Amino acid sequence: MLFPLLLLTACNTPEAAAPKVPGTPSAEAAPAAPPAGARSFPESATFGDLVTALRADPSEKPGRSCLLSSTGSLTFEAPVSLGRPEIPDPPADLDLLLVGRKPGSLRLWATWGETEGGDLLDLVALTPVSKVIRSGVTPVIVVTDQGSYFMALGMAGEGKLITPEDIVRIKAEIVPRATTWVLTAEAGVPLSRLREPLTWFAEAKGSVVLATAAPKVLGPSRRISRYEGKVEAPDPNACDLAAMQKPGNPMGRYGSRQFSHVSDSFQVVSEQCGAKLGAGEGGAIHILTRISAAGAVDVACVETDDTNNADLRLCTVEAVRKLQLEAPSTPGTVNFGSAVLYPGARVAGLCP
Repeated sequence: MLFPLLLLTACNTPEAAAPKVPGTPSAEAAPAAPPAGARSFPESATFGDLVTALRADPSEKPGRSCLLSSTGSLTFEAPVSLGRPEIPDPPADLDLLLVGRKPGSLRLWATWGETEGGDLLDLVALTPVSKVIRSGVTPVIVVTDQGSYFMALGMAGEGKLITPEDIVRIKAEIVPRATTWVLTAEAGVPLSRLREPLTWFAEAKGSVVLATAAPKVLGPSRRISRYEGKVEAPDPNACDLAAMQKPGNPMGRYGSRQFSHVSDSFQVVSEQCGAKLGAGEGGAIHILTRISAAGAVDVACVETDDTNNADLRLCTVEAVRKLQLEAPSTPGTVNFGSAVLYPGARVAGLCP
């Protein structure tokens, strides 16, 4: 453990036990029963035991949309969504796969396909994951008997053990930004030990995905392009790229603060239109806009959409058209394109 737990015990002087009155409740409350749908494990259970249990019974058992109980008896409470039909046993030694090898990247397999990467290590999802992870940086925590590693999907890097200083940076710099986190471990890691790294991003707004590592790469890597989700006619909201790429007359200009304001406005659209999405649903809808000199959205259209959700696409483009944005700092119209990201319903790391 990177941060040993300090167990503080209080000492009391012995006293005579008070007689118990029949029919009165005990002073010690009985432990709360696991919620419906939870899978219970003994304290000695390992990550390998969890993978075996999910593989043997992959049915979705609704819990509380969280991975593990934070204290007390070990329960796994997340819905199950296996990234491949066959789930491999987790490797016995992930340090051997991560340390001292040529730098490479991690790939995650999900029910809808895979992310970029895979030339170092392949991960297979055990819980729901949205396609939104293809549109941003997704941190990965790998837990072994030697410690924990911090890596990222699709980004080359060597295995490096996390230090206490790294944990401070993760909480300050990564937690506020990431829409999704991935957690994996080698087979023999005690299941209870996963609670510690989950506390590092307990305040994150993003969803946590539990995955298991494959002992070997599961297939050739390929580059993922958002244009695989290109929206074209006859969709009435599809972009006419030739028309959208023409500069306005006169052409205005946004500063970095104004671009940030537009991105924040798109985030509001995401929260409104994606409120009813379930865990693992969503993705990215790339919108092109033409913003007037007064800050109104004169034109908005959909360039790409990998959510496979026509209602969500319509809600998004209609909401963007209603936005009132800041006027350009340089008077004129501004062409602006950005993705509205939909991470789906959140699956927390630790259960309350």
